[in-house]
Amino acid sequence: MDSELQKKHIISFLSLIFKGDNLYFEIDFYKKLSNLPNCLEIDILENFDSLIVVSTKNVIPNSETKIEKLSSLISKKVVLKVTKDNSYFYWLESIPDELVNDNEVELLPNKSIEKIKSETRLPKWLDKFIFENLNAKYEPDFEKFDYNLDHATEELLIYLGTYFPRSFAESFCIYEDLFSNSIIKNEIENKSVIDILDIGCGTGGNLLGFLAAINKHFIAIHTINIWVIDGNIDALKILEQILVQFNLIYTVNINYNIINQTFANVNDISKSFEKNKL
Repeated sequence: MDSELQKKHIISFLSLIFKGDNLYFEIDFYKKLSNLPNCLEIDILENFDSLIVVSTKNVIPNSETKIEKLSSLISKKVVLKVTKDNSYFYWLESIPDELVNDNEVELLPNKSIEKIKSETRLPKWLDKFIFENLNAKYEPDFEKFDYNLDHATEELLIYLGTYFPRSFAESFCIYEDLFSNSIIKNEIENKSVIDILDIGCGTGGNLLGFLAAINKHFIAIHTINIWVIDGNIDALKILEQILVQFNLIYTVNINYNIINQTFANVNDISKSFEKNKL
């Protein structure tokens, strides 16, 4: 994503958090700490891909509360600084993959975790497919999309462009770390076929992150059988298109079974499993 497009995205979710405050923001991107102007006090000791600084000459009403909401919205630590001349806040974008040493992760009993991978990006093919082919849109609204069962296609495309990438990244990073554990890896690496059941899959952000991690770590797996269950048929249609594209990109064969169903109680789940021979 180029800086101008990224800036538009940032403005869109700033307008949600600071709606009605009549604030004018300046947004700057920095690649190196050495490029920072002297007027900024940035407390960073780690490597980063991009540092985003948002500044305003106005006083931000209820600043701490709104910064907390912003942090929750973008799933990143946002740091607020207030000076006599202005207010600004900043956060870090993803750490480049070459700076993350996967061998440093070893999830073994009685051994501390020194470093885990916590950020990633959508594969280029997936980013292009959801935005250019499926017409996904980036419009953050974390309250509206807290519940997605009844959303129509237009709303799902907003979810796809806004929260699907985050779900993908969170899922991929979790499984990336798990698969770095030698105990877990040894249980899977010799398998050629695996089965996956995803209940409440939505448009598939978590599922695709898992598949990407599987594809990266286990070359012996040639077939993945997937059962996906969700109450939103339009979300399932979007997921199906993504799975079809996945099959075209990767050598692993995906066999998927789509089940459109909602569950009122545990008994409904048991009946569904019996009906679909799960």
